[in-house]
Amino acid sequence: MPDGDLRAALAQPCFNSNYINGEFVPATGGATYTTISPTTEATVHACPASTSEDVDAAVGAARRAADAGFDEWGGLSATDRVQYLLALATKLEEHAPLLAELEARDVGKPVIDAHGDIMRAVAEIEECVGLAAQLDEMQGTQVYENDDVLGQRRWEPIGVVACITPWNFPLLVTVMKLAPALTAGNAVVLKPSEYSPLTTMFTARLCDEVGFPAGVVNFISGTGSSCGAPLSRSQGIDMVSFTGSVPTGSAIMGEAAKNIVKPLLELGGKSPSIVFEDVDLDQALPWVMSGFLSNTGQVCVAQTRLLVHESRKDELLSRLVAELEQVGFATDPLAVDAARMETERHRPLGPIVNKAQYDKVLSFINDAQAEGAKLVVGGSGRPPAVSTGYFVAPTVFEVEPSHSLWREEVFGPVLGVKSFRTEAEAIALANDSSFGLAANVFSQDEQRADRVASLLRAGKVR
Repeated sequence: MPDGDLRAALAQPCFNSNYINGEFVPATGGATYTTISPTTEATVHACPASTSEDVDAAVGAARRAADAGFDEWGGLSATDRVQYLLALATKLEEHAPLLAELEARDVGKPVIDAHGDIMRAVAEIEECVGLAAQLDEMQGTQVYENDDVLGQRRWEPIGVVACITPWNFPLLVTVMKLAPALTAGNAVVLKPSEYSPLTTMFTARLCDEVGFPAGVVNFISGTGSSCGAPLSRSQGIDMVSFTGSVPTGSAIMGEAAKNIVKPLLELGGKSPSIVFEDVDLDQALPWVMSGFLSNTGQVCVAQTRLLVHESRKDELLSRLVAELEQVGFATDPLAVDAARMETERHRPLGPIVNKAQYDKVLSFINDAQAEGAKLVVGGSGRPPAVSTGYFVAPTVFEVEPSHSLWREEVFGPVLGVKSFRTEAEAIALANDSSFGLAANVFSQDEQRADRVASLLRAGKVR
């Protein structure tokens, strides 16, 4: 889409207003904040900067919709409610090219990756059909009958769910929060990240076209301090669902605790991969690379701690360096289409999402060198061939467990490598972390792979 056409598209009310109680309304006072392209470092759009007043209006609308109970949204069967979501999925699919371009411009990821995220969002909605059937089947299950007393188990909506989404997968996580909450009969107030709000704001338009009852779905745009914090501490919500950093999640949990509001938090990670001596590197190496390069390392389950048996370390690092030197960069994310991907050995990397995060990634690289970590490849920040944008060259260090690069989440394309001698040592090193989100095990020995996986303290092991 040419820039002139983009400016015309961004003039739509959904990009310049909140969506509250079934209407597009400006933020209080007309204040705005600007989003910046991480690829060009130029302004993309001025978005509404909501305040606590806007939060109160959105929560109030959701509260009324939730309290209407069996007369309105909550009185529908889950199967009926999911029909609204299926209509939304159809619209997402119809507008996938525009949504993918908006996300590519907003986040900097290649447009082909952004399009994949849109289709994953559609699949997330489709999975709610089965969830709806289960909810309807469980409803009114008889628990006991004794004399004149009949006991039933009923599944009821929580009420008002506040959703705060991250910048790395804006539309996908928006749908991952909206779809199950709405299927279960809740009303929702959703705030996207201020760094990548455009696809979520366009989703508000699609929800309006679908015709959700007024107040059931509300979208508010704003910064974390002026909008996200008041939303998480609002006394009108019954649950807050947040995906993002550990410090922000901790703060949200504290605010939720004051009002005895249920928090649902999906936070950071520092996931390990364990490569044993019997591994086939032809099979393992693509997984190792994607583990810390996917979405430029801006993934909560990124595999950024690589544990490799000492007998294979040198070979693996040599081959890894050779592959990383062929990785390109999505300096024009709209040009990275399927045809280009067929001719390139590796998917090109997009930029880090914003200047603050870019500086944070560079500080980890500098600190690693200052702490004595051995640089294997990269380490220079922006690649020499790239003149603008928050790009970071793939970087690999050999580290020790005491190094900050090994212990803290970077959220960028930076990998720490540590060798091990025994299976027990590998397990101990992998588990020596305050995170426990995911892990990978690479071995030709299925029994060992199963044994090690069972001993890793991680929610997901592949």
